[in-house]
Amino acid sequence: MTRHERVGREIQVAFDLLRHLIAHPEDLEDIPSGSYVDVVAPDHAPQPVPEGKPLVLFESTRVFRRVRSAV
Repeated sequence: MTRHERVGREIQVAFDLLRHLIAHPEDLEDIPSGSYVDVVAPDHAPQPVPEGKPLVLFESTRVFRRVRSAV
């Protein structure tokens, strides 16, 4: 996958997440202010989180599913 294709895919995933959050506002309400939100594939490990930031993960399949709540 070229860099251009990867960037395009990441942008598409970001818009898919926004559409999901608009359709499921209860997921958006559960994300604390200042959280680090990451979208991960089932076979992908999340990136390291900046120190002190709550982590919220969404798994990217055909449908977004919340996989971890912020602490």
